[in-house]
Amino acid sequence: MTAAPVNILAIGHEASRTGAPILLWDYLRWLVRNNHARVRCLLGNSGPLLDEFETLCDTRVNIENADSSFVGRVARRMQLGDALNQSRLAKWVNRAPLPDLIYANTVASIPLLQRVQNTFPTPRPTVIHVHELESVLREYDRVADIAPTLAQAAVIVAASTAVKNALVTELSITENLIEVIPEWLCGDFATPTQSSSERTAIRQTIRSQLGIDQEAKICLAAGTHCWRKGPEFIPMIAAATQHRCPDMHFVWIGRETSDRTVDQMKLDAERLGVNGRVHFLGEVANAKHYFDAADFFALTSREDPCPLVMLEAAAHKLPIVCFEKSGGAPDFVRDDAGQTVPYLDIPAFADALADLYHHSSKADAYGAAGYHRVDQDHRPERNCQALLETMQSVLSNPERQS
Repeated sequence: MTAAPVNILAIGHEASRTGAPILLWDYLRWLVRNNHARVRCLLGNSGPLLDEFETLCDTRVNIENADSSFVGRVARRMQLGDALNQSRLAKWVNRAPLPDLIYANTVASIPLLQRVQNTFPTPRPTVIHVHELESVLREYDRVADIAPTLAQAAVIVAASTAVKNALVTELSITENLIEVIPEWLCGDFATPTQSSSERTAIRQTIRSQLGIDQEAKICLAAGTHCWRKGPEFIPMIAAATQHRCPDMHFVWIGRETSDRTVDQMKLDAERLGVNGRVHFLGEVANAKHYFDAADFFALTSREDPCPLVMLEAAAHKLPIVCFEKSGGAPDFVRDDAGQTVPYLDIPAFADALADLYHHSSKADAYGAAGYHRVDQDHRPERNCQALLETMQSVLSNPERQS
């Protein structure tokens, strides 16, 4: 017998084309498509994904502001009354049918969750999905006192074991409150390009657009330009490989911020004499094509729980190089899907890429292992189902509701 759809109020911090908002949208889409839930969504800030959210379900945006820097976003979230006052918020969230459960996606959404819970006569059961590690947990606990809210959740879903460990060590969250459900491939990336002729055509097109030789190797990197993602390391790595890998080009796709702009990154590349081999493209519409066109993937993050770009790289059979102590990547890469180098060791990172460049059979073996791992552990149909079952367990067990 099929379970009746549940009423879920989802809360997200913004509608940017970044990991956690993409995963939130993908999960809500899966719920709606499979008739598992009736969904409403409250977002802390707008962004490029807003149209997709609004097409999917009844969506409200609490704040809109053009400042996309991390500090700016934190400040905005602490001023949640600017665009939607408490009475309007209460009216919207308490509209029938009341939510059976609140699903808060990211600790960045907790300040909004706190306001939402205050609108109900009795708090609703809450599942909080945490995608953040130490630096962000510390920042939000400082400005929003998130630890008590996390401790009151029915369940905390951690994006990786690294996130679970951070919650325990940084915020003293009880381990049995936390369930680890790995991130999954989202949207088009769940179905990588299968036709070899199509991939060949895409590889040629991307190289032509970049103005580089058709036989050149591409080392792809991706993510928002911020301290956690480490885009400033790319020019350094390019400089350290230029004599050993003269036709390796480094391509970064992802949104720039005021903290680390494209112009700043390009200036570093120019001063290091590698501006002809380093391409910071900003946010692109056809991100999947760049994965199709790439040969290697550089995950330069200082801190990343279970980066979607890593899963996307693995789905495209790209060998991955990452830093140890950086979150979920070393647990995924292990010793067979790429290479993990000492934390922030740029020469070692360059050595690992040069090794892959000169040993194609090793690179291919790493790519195959990563593809197998992502197929086994990070498919949407499996992990979305696991998250739904966690929610259903909360609703069926009063002792888990808080």
